[in-house]
Amino acid sequence: MVCVLPTGVASSLQAFVRKLAIASAIASVAGLSGCAGSTAPTQPAEKLPAVQKLAGPRPQLVVVVVVDQMRADYLDRFAELFANEPGGFLWLEQQGVNFAQASVAQAPTKTAPGHASIVTGTYAATHGVVLNHWYDVEQNTEQHAGDDPQATVVGGPPAVKARAYSSHQLLRPSVGDWLKRQSPQSMVYAVAAKDRAAVMLGGLRPDGVWWYDKHRAAYVTSSFYTPKLHAWVDVFNQSGQIDQYFTTGWKRFANKDVYTKMGPDAVAQEVFGFSSVFPYTFDTGNPSDLAAYHKRLPVTPFSDSLSFELAKRTITAAGLGLDQHPDLLLIGASAGDKIGHAFGPDSHEILDHYLRLDRELIQLYQHLVSTRGDQTFAILLTSDHGVQAFPEHLREGGETEARRVLTEDFERDVRRVFNDVVDQLGVSRAVLRHIGTHGLWFDHRHTEAAGLHPDAVEDAVASALRQLDYVADALTAQELRGHRPVAEARPWLTLYRRGFHDGRSPDIVFRIEPGTLAPTLFTGTTHGSPYGYDTHIPLLVGGAGLGHHTVTSPVDLVDVAPTVADLLGIRAAPGIDGESLLPLIIYGEPQTAVSDTQGS
Repeated sequence: MVCVLPTGVASSLQAFVRKLAIASAIASVAGLSGCAGSTAPTQPAEKLPAVQKLAGPRPQLVVVVVVDQMRADYLDRFAELFANEPGGFLWLEQQGVNFAQASVAQAPTKTAPGHASIVTGTYAATHGVVLNHWYDVEQNTEQHAGDDPQATVVGGPPAVKARAYSSHQLLRPSVGDWLKRQSPQSMVYAVAAKDRAAVMLGGLRPDGVWWYDKHRAAYVTSSFYTPKLHAWVDVFNQSGQIDQYFTTGWKRFANKDVYTKMGPDAVAQEVFGFSSVFPYTFDTGNPSDLAAYHKRLPVTPFSDSLSFELAKRTITAAGLGLDQHPDLLLIGASAGDKIGHAFGPDSHEILDHYLRLDRELIQLYQHLVSTRGDQTFAILLTSDHGVQAFPEHLREGGETEARRVLTEDFERDVRRVFNDVVDQLGVSRAVLRHIGTHGLWFDHRHTEAAGLHPDAVEDAVASALRQLDYVADALTAQELRGHRPVAEARPWLTLYRRGFHDGRSPDIVFRIEPGTLAPTLFTGTTHGSPYGYDTHIPLLVGGAGLGHHTVTSPVDLVDVAPTVADLLGIRAAPGIDGESLLPLIIYGEPQTAVSDTQGS
């Protein structure tokens, strides 16, 4: 038996897959594909032009779920524990389209840049959200990616002070903005426990954006979006839903034996040390317990449960997907990032979180099917980045170079190296304005006062920093701008250029050695590197009769927005970095003739 695709489709797709395979092979041979089994490409994947037709009707509602800090390998590691029900991880992977080699092809790999790239289809170099926080040399202060001093908080008890956020620092429109421009009656909503996740997902002009504020113990928004909280959100805040887990605490979702595959529950490097064990009690009878619970809620799976509940209420109250104007709902599942930082990717707590999140996905699907039918919506699930395992865990597995470099030691080393260099150059030490997690910011007025060019200082400092045994590379602004041809052969340069934006990014950007956390605390872990554990992410698409394929060609986070645009039937904005994956969703990875040997 021979299965033959239409000639034009087959030839185009074959060329596409062949070019992707060549690019991936080149990256692998060059040793640039990461470490510890990384599969993330270092060069942009070439993709087909968007396909404008679906086999069936287009979905009237597209739901995008971004699971903060979800590594792709969780799908395999936890597969036998996920429920085999429609809507869950297994259903998305086995009944939908699984892009098995999806990656974040920019660095640093952080939450705000990742969410912004998902919705804009551009890298941080274009959308401008380079980090969760960057240093503003002119204002002499650290800037949060969602900071908006002109906005005020809307929602929750007004007497409680809270910080307002918005997406006003996002320099490119999102897929939701494309939708609103082309179909003004369409609706766009975003919700997440984490503020920067919510505002980036919502884009510039959504119909509503909400995040959890631990000070007001409520889901809030800001005056950038609306002067008044939507009625159903206000009702949700006052319903008692947020406090429902206070008395029950955080117990294991499954039988205790299920968690033994993760190793011991008590691990010294977890955020609470050897007291980091199930069950977690919030209500101890102390009058201050409730306020402590409100602040601790984001570091539990229950913050995601609340976000999904508010998302379901939004679907019902706003009537999403019920008319001829397609709608977009974006859900940030933020809890995994908080839990992952605190307990690591090999903990009982992270497994418990994903078992609970699987149930939330299933219940979301059931809610949609019960009111809309299973052919009227599509769900796309992905992540903004992965995470590194505890160095101590890596060392137990044989990675002897894995280590922690504590923040105080890191800053001492960096400052010592910097001081030695500028003292020799005769430049004031005041040129260094800020030591960040991912680089250094300079005030080059002091450089110019010494009669030197900024490049001279950056080159000399970067060269000296590379001598630190845990610094794999230090890239200067000129190298990241592409003004240094000699730098072209540097590993990971492409990813860091995609993450560099003048005026916001550091003047020198660090690349830390694989398996090393620097700077860090005694406990916990983090992300930000260009290596596979931070860049290899899930990308799953299901629903709306899309069928099932497993796609092994490398694809990129920036492909999500144009793919969502194609699903919604709208045009992507010009000048984006990604391209639609709809051809691969429809046809998979074809061969012109696939033989069935039993039938030959």
